Parts: sequence; C-alpha cells; structure tokens
Amino acid sequence: MSEIRFEEIKMSAGGFERECNPLPRLEQLKSVPWPVEVGPDMPQQDAKYINYGCGTPLLPYLLQDNYNRDRKTRSFKTAVLENEFLKAVFLTELGGRLWSLIYKPLNRELLYVNPVFQPTNVAYRNAWFSGGVEWNMGIPAHNPFTCDKPFFALLKDGDTPVLRMYEWDRIRNAPFQVDFYLPPNSPLLYVRTRLINPHKREIPAYWFSNIAVPESPGHRVLAPASKAYTFDYSESRFAVKAANIPEEKGIDVTYPTNIYTANDFFFRIEDGERPWITSLDNEGCGLIQASTRELKGRKLFVWGMNAGGRKWQEFLSVPGAPYIEIQAGLGRTQVECIPLPAKSEYEWLEVYGYLQADSGTVHGSDWQKACDEVETRLNRFATIDQLEQELKRSRETAETKPDEIIQRGSGWGALERRLNGLSETQNFVSKGIIFPDSSMNREQEDWLSLLENGFFPDNPPVSRPKSYMTDNRWLKLLEKMPPQYTGWEANYHCGLMHYTAGEIETALDYLDKSIKSAKNLWAYRALALIYLKKNMSEKALEFMDMAWGLSQGMPELADEYCRMLCSLEQFDRCEDILKQMNQDLLSRPRVQIARIQTCFEKKDYDTAEDLLNKIVLADIRECETTLTDTWFSIKAAQEAQKRKCSVNQEIVEHVRQHLKPPANIDFRMHE
Repeated sequence: MSEIRFEEIKMSAGGFERECNPLPRLEQLKSVPWPVEVGPDMPQQDAKYINYGCGTPLLPYLLQDNYNRDRKTRSFKTAVLENEFLKAVFLTELGGRLWSLIYKPLNRELLYVNPVFQPTNVAYRNAWFSGGVEWNMGIPAHNPFTCDKPFFALLKDGDTPVLRMYEWDRIRNAPFQVDFYLPPNSPLLYVRTRLINPHKREIPAYWFSNIAVPESPGHRVLAPASKAYTFDYSESRFAVKAANIPEEKGIDVTYPTNIYTANDFFFRIEDGERPWITSLDNEGCGLIQASTRELKGRKLFVWGMNAGGRKWQEFLSVPGAPYIEIQAGLGRTQVECIPLPAKSEYEWLEVYGYLQADSGTVHGSDWQKACDEVETRLNRFATIDQLEQELKRSRETAETKPDEIIQRGSGWGALERRLNGLSETQNFVSKGIIFPDSSMNREQEDWLSLLENGFFPDNPPVSRPKSYMTDNRWLKLLEKMPPQYTGWEANYHCGLMHYTAGEIETALDYLDKSIKSAKNLWAYRALALIYLKKNMSEKALEFMDMAWGLSQGMPELADEYCRMLCSLEQFDRCEDILKQMNQDLLSRPRVQIARIQTCFEKKDYDTAEDLLNKIVLADIRECETTLTDTWFSIKAAQEAQKRKCSVNQEIVEHVRQHLKPPANIDFRMHE
C-alpha cells in the first residue's frame, strides 16, 4: 500500500525570510570563473558543450540573502510518500528537497539529513542549505528554486498516488516537471522528470540531482567508470582535466576521506553502460541511485579534509555531521548545458533505494569486480530495460492533468500563458502542468497591466520595484508605450533589460531617462555599477553617492557602497560614510569588512585584527577567501613593522607558509 500525507517537522534553523534583496544583481554570483578552460586530455566529443549555456546573469531573479545564524526551533511543511519499504519526506516550501529516505525494514536513513537548517551563500541566488536530494535545473548552479516554493499537485497512476512538483524557470522561459511515486511493495522510489522547451528555438538544458550522503571513514563511492573529469584549481587557470578512477596520483579517490581539498570527480561512464552511483559503508550497504540512459552524468563532490573543508562542513551544519555529495546529471560535467531542440523535451527516470553488496568485493582492490557486484545487486531490483519500459509506460501519467494543486508556486508560468494569449482552460505547455491565474500576485501585476492595458504603472520612486524581466518580448512591449506613459520605472526596466542583453550604451541612455523622469536610487545605483565595470570609477562613485543619499540608509546598499569604496581604495571616503551609519548598519558583516580594511589602511593593524577575529560572515561565498586574505595581509604588515621595513614578497610568503589563520575565519577550499 502506498500513500501520500502532509505533515510538519521541527528542527533547529537559522532565520530565513523569503523577501528578497531589493537590489538586482547585474552579474551572476560566481563560484566558477567562466569561461572554463578545456584540458588537452578531454576528447572533443566530451568537450563539445563545455561553457554552453553557462555564465548566465542572475536577473530576472533577485538575491535571497535575508538570513542569519540565529538558530531557533522552527517548523517546516513536508509531503510524505510511503509504502511497505520506504518512507520519503519532501520539504515542499524549499525547492521540493527530498529531505529523508528511510529504508523501513532496517529503519535506516539512506540520505544525509542535516540536523539543522542553515542557509549559506552557495546557490545561484545566494541562499542554500545542505542535506537530502536537491533538484537542480535550468542553469549550472544550485538552482533558483532551491529555497523557493514550487508547485505541488496530486494525481494517481492507477492505484499508485503521484506527487508532482513543477515550476516555470524565468531564465530559460521553460517549465520542468518531476513526478515522485512509490509503487506498492517497491523497494525503490521513482522520480520521473521532464524538461520541456515550448519555444520555436533551441534552449540550453541542465539538470543535476544533488544527493547528500554521510561522510565517514570507510565509505566508498562507486560508479561504472575507470576515468573521470575534475578541475585544475591553479591560480592561473580553471580547467577541466582528466583523472583516473579509482586511483589518481596514488590516492584512491573513491574513498572521500582520502581527499585533502575540496574537489569534484565527474565519472566518465561509457555510452551503453548502465548509469548509476552508490555510497557504501564498511559492510557494503548504502544508497543506490540509478536512472535511464538519458541521465548519463555522475559526480562525487567532497569539501575535503583540510581546515577550510572542515570549516565549511561545520558552517553548513554542526560539528561532527559531515557529508559528501553524489550526483546525477544530463551532461558529463557541471560546466555545460545540453541543447534542447525547439518544441521538444528531455525525460528520464531515476530510482533511489537501499543496496547491500558483498563488502569484501566492493571494498576490494579489483575495481571492475567491485562495480560488477553493485550492478548485479541492482539488477535484482530493476534492470536498465525495465526502467526504460517504465519511463515509456508512465508517459501517459506525466501528461495527465493533476487532480488537485496542494501548493501554489510562482505566478510567472501563468503570466507567460497570458502572454501567449491562452486562458486557463487552454493547453499551454503540457496537460500535466497547470499554471492558474490565482498563482499571480503583486510581482506580476505591473507586467500584467503592461500586457493588457498597454502601460507600465509608474510607482513612487521610493518604493522598491516589485520584480524584473529580461525577456525581449517584454522589452518590446515597454518600448511601444506612448511617451506620456513612460515614467521612471519603465525606463529603468528598459535600461536593465538592454544591459543584460549586452547593449551597454542603450542601457545608459534609458537609465538617464529614468533619472530625468524622477530621481531614484535604483537608476543611480545601476549607473554606478555599469560605470564601475567600464573602469570609470569617478562616475561610478558619483552615482553611488546619489543613490546612497536617496536610500535612507538601506542596509543592502550600505553593503554595496562600502564594498565599492574599498575596492577603489577610497578609504577616507569610506571612513566618512561609516561615521554616518547607525549601529544596526555598522553591525552588518559586510560593513564590518569595510571597517577592518579602513583600519588596515590607517596602519591600525591591532584593531583590524581584533575586528576580524570577531566577525561572523554569515554570507561568505563558496570559494571566497576574503577573511583569510585579510588576515594574512595584517600579519604581513605586522611582520614588516617588526623588521622595520616595507611588506615584500618574502614576508608575504613567510606568513602564508608559517602562520595558520584562526579556525573561525578559515574557509579556504584550496590552499
């Protein structure tokens, strides 16, 4: 018997507010420096799509950075899918994360379940949390919905209940759909996914299922491959290169605790091989994930055993609760998208379950025998042909209209339907995906006015814009407006849309029109960032000064202003701005970084070090080394003072080689 029910769970959680940062990010948050280089040992057939569809700006999405580390017991809504063998728990309001998967006969948790919910700055829109299985689509990153509420709906496949998750991605302007189901007496959870291209043009497609499992000495990750791709993290380049499996440079990298620094290994599964990945403990037991052939990519990610990797593990959770990630994707790596042809779709089926293999074989020295043992055990549950047949059989259900929507997602799918001139009763992208008008809210209302009435409301310039667009179809509608109806906000949106299209001079013209229509911090701030990118620092500072003067002490702008002043070495001006700030603004971690840097420039190294050692940078970015770089700079300056000389390369190298940063600020993933 299989059932779906809805419950709540409680856990210790950092504060997280759904209201986004009002300042649109004009560039993407980078953990990867695009474009990625391709090493000489990667064949052309595998390198074909490297960088394709990558490096996409953040707009029209806004940052989700309104979180803290003040942990309290908080409630989370869940959907529970359960049968005789498995109990699957989904966090419906957090990207549909598969949070827990329990194998009931042994009462064994198959995933890594984080004991806390703690947002950190890892995802495409900043906020991300570790644990469970995350469904990443659209762009090569932790996806825009990972801390958002997608649609959830219910339907049945015969007597089997189906939990459907879907949403509309605003970057690709395309939907995705995932059906979760547990057939009666099945030891496997079925996850059926569709990526749909509704356009008359090709779009980049991306998917990686990101599976967290416990990290422990003796655990081994296996996938049917003898080669992998990894990254060269040298200072001069970021490149994809080949690696051997299981041993690379004398280290068995299939045992995650052998790996010193953070790293990725993309298993190069040969065409025709069955795609799967597993993490098995000392006794040969653990989670198995397998799929139909479309989902050919498999990956191992580790934070590493160095100080920075251990710090990240604790920062994301609590001490003593480390994890690793095993992943499954459309591409062979995560620095590529796959072309999705016009008016077509990709679909595949994943399964998740418990596997018990012979421990001596899977931990033996013969890698091929270890993989064969896993596949033999897996075939007892479901062969690859059975999965392919199930994918075809379930296609009709995937196209079936849901019986009930139990959670509404965003209104962007409904707005897109209206843009296409379709009513709720007309088939839009699929019969299985419903975007009702009732899902639209204030984020869509001004765009709906533009669509239906021909004008974009000119809201008070002190109010934050409700949302953003980058789609050229909306730009055309804005530019068709009569001049008498084109106010500051319509011009502002035109400016940003031209900017994201790479039309910089046109963007500047529209932003200037916005300010002439009504002085507003939004256009001044956008001009500042664009002129900063053009290396016109005086103009950038002039416009940022204007924005700050109109902002009434906006906290998010305080962070940006201080960062800009320090990046341009305007430390006297930064000190003046800091003196104008109240205690709430001064307590913001990014503002504190500016205070530390101004103290450093004044040669007040002891105060700078004291402030640095006390800081808790809640939004430190994955791969960011601001804290340790600043600490080493302070130490080099102090050492130079002792020697009564200027800082030189020998001193810099000396402090980096012989001094160890405090553990609370050491987030270095690659030393």
